[in-house]
Amino acid sequence: MLGARKTTTLANGVKYTESHEWIALDFGNGRGFSTSYGGEKGRGLADGIFAKLCAFIADSKNGADYSVRMQKMGKEIGTIWPEWNAVAAPPAVGTKCRLDFGKRRSEPSGVRACEVVKVRGYNVTVRIEGISWTLRMSNDMFRNMSVA
Repeated sequence: MLGARKTTTLANGVKYTESHEWIALDFGNGRGFSTSYGGEKGRGLADGIFAKLCAFIADSKNGADYSVRMQKMGKEIGTIWPEWNAVAAPPAVGTKCRLDFGKRRSEPSGVRACEVVKVRGYNVTVRIEGISWTLRMSNDMFRNMSVA
């Protein structure tokens, strides 16, 4: 069957899903990693962690094909990313914060003052001061962008 997919839960609780087009790992806590013909994709992952996972997948020493590499990564995720299952407490609604958006040509860019307006599941919605935007991001991304 062309659209069939197989999902298994590994011993450490990571969900491994394989279809004919893609392979995905679901770490829980709103985080995941997948690989397909189009390349690798991360969900709720910081850039440094995403780069480590991509490097693991690209290394042919970890297995002959992508399915073997992804299964091995799912089993060894604790050595690659020790805090993979850590849950950061979400900020309270009304919390004032400063987020670093980095250098960008478009808005928002640089360090901007923000206020948390909504927390839902693993996602945080912030209102950016100075422009009338709200931005929804994962709690991990919020933590990585926060500036004192």
